[in-house]
Amino acid sequence: MLKSELSKDCLQMSSSLWPVAPLSVKQVEGFAAAKVESIALAAKGTRLFVGTSDGVLFMYECRNDTPAAIRSGSVELVQISQLLGARGANRDKSRVSSLVVVDEWRALLGVMDTCLTIYDTTTCRQLAQEAETKGVAVFAVHEPSRRVIVATKKKVLLQYGWAGSLSASGPLVAKGSQVALSEVPLAMCCTADVAVVGFKKGYALIDLASGNTTKLMDTDRPGICLELPATPLAPARVLLSSGSRGVFVNLATRTLGDERISWSAPPLQACIATPFLLAATERTLEVHDLGLLRNVQTAGLGSADLGRCLCAASSAQGPHALKDLVYLCGKEGMALLRVSPLEAQVESLVKANKYEEALSLCDLCPNAVRRLFDNGTTHSYAIHEISRCLFFLCHFSPSPSLFFVSNYSLHTP
Repeated sequence: MLKSELSKDCLQMSSSLWPVAPLSVKQVEGFAAAKVESIALAAKGTRLFVGTSDGVLFMYECRNDTPAAIRSGSVELVQISQLLGARGANRDKSRVSSLVVVDEWRALLGVMDTCLTIYDTTTCRQLAQEAETKGVAVFAVHEPSRRVIVATKKKVLLQYGWAGSLSASGPLVAKGSQVALSEVPLAMCCTADVAVVGFKKGYALIDLASGNTTKLMDTDRPGICLELPATPLAPARVLLSSGSRGVFVNLATRTLGDERISWSAPPLQACIATPFLLAATERTLEVHDLGLLRNVQTAGLGSADLGRCLCAASSAQGPHALKDLVYLCGKEGMALLRVSPLEAQVESLVKANKYEEALSLCDLCPNAVRRLFDNGTTHSYAIHEISRCLFFLCHFSPSPSLFFVSNYSLHTP
């Protein structure tokens, strides 16, 4: 079986909860890497970096204008560089893992040769390999505050600030004191002033200024530690997985919230493709809407081992951006998922009398609801139905979109 065929043979999408499936499967053309450990998208979704367990780092160009891509209505991956692990090179073949791209910094960060290593995503030049981070266990990046933190196997938390790719002293500079850890972390994310860390037996919150540690919860299976940005429906928070259930840390109060989310099995990876939260388990890909935290779609992964790596380009903007795409990758194969047009999803939800779900999508994606109402001819049914049900919706939803909708001049038959 060709690797590019794994998506159609092994990934079967199913959705019985929404009339229009939130994500659809697309075939990936041109993917040839094996032993994949990590993937990351850059340049508004037009470049894909792939790290492998035998120490190779590939860079692919994501093309939707090649004959193969046009025929399949999808994307063709064209390998344009092998940045690490060239044949004959005398180097340790340690795995390339934990790849993270920050487009604003034009930087790719990842664990290579057991150190935090940084590449320029435009020139493909290696900017730094931080010797102090040798033996890195996990690291986290917070783009708004330009902060990078690294936890090593020596049970030390190192703090850095992003100085820029042209800085004479290197792209990272020390920022804050080192923090001693009780054990080696298994998962971690950070904000401007705190780190949320998953240890073997539980999660803790670390104040990055003082180094003080606060216990959050006990668990015997820490896994996902993912920051969720603030939305009109919820403040900024961190999703933590404990076995097959998820809980949320309110970053304003630094406490656990009351909301819960569940999966069919412990998730291996998770990412955001607004307005959806995607989580991959060993056998399934499960999709929840970010507003109501309800499961809306499930995909069986078959035997393709596709749940190891997950990344999305749903927020990419610009004339050449490839947005609303999710790449799902395993050791030997890759699948591509495309987020269905949100206007069509809103209209189909309204037709199915799922008004709460429709308004949740509108809240999370205000541009979609504007397009819906601006194109009144195509979506007249949805406009009429939402208008008719405004009073009903006000009874159970303090939706910010209601104010927007109610101020439109609606003239429908």
